[in-house]
Amino acid sequence: MSAIFNYNKSKIKAQKIIAYFAAGSINAVLIDENKGTYDPATLSFTGGGADIEHNLICVKLDYKKEQIDGKLILQDDIKIIVSTEGLTVIPTLNHKIKIDSEIWNIIAPIKTLRPTGTTIFYTLQCRK
Repeated sequence: MSAIFNYNKSKIKAQKIIAYFAAGSINAVLIDENKGTYDPATLSFTGGGADIEHNLICVKLDYKKEQIDGKLILQDDIKIIVSTEGLTVIPTLNHKIKIDSEIWNIIAPIKTLRPTGTTIFYTLQCRK
């Protein structure tokens, strides 16, 4: 009989690796925009408030030259590996990322490494 693999150990190891490479290099937050309610009569949002910012532990990476195809991945796109450590929300396409005062849009697809239901980390493709 084979032993059951413990993915929680992999999750902890991934958190440590991401934290090691992120340490002191970037200041990142996930922005949850509070636009309010859309009013189709005025074609605008009303009742919005301040954006909510969630701290991230992440690593910012450039795409390799051979990965840039000019369609799905553009020259200035970045890849962000997000740790689950301390993460209070799951990243979606509705969020933005602020890294060292630069705002990035999350574009599809958001990749989640989640074997057997344990989320290890998220990979985001971002564009200005």
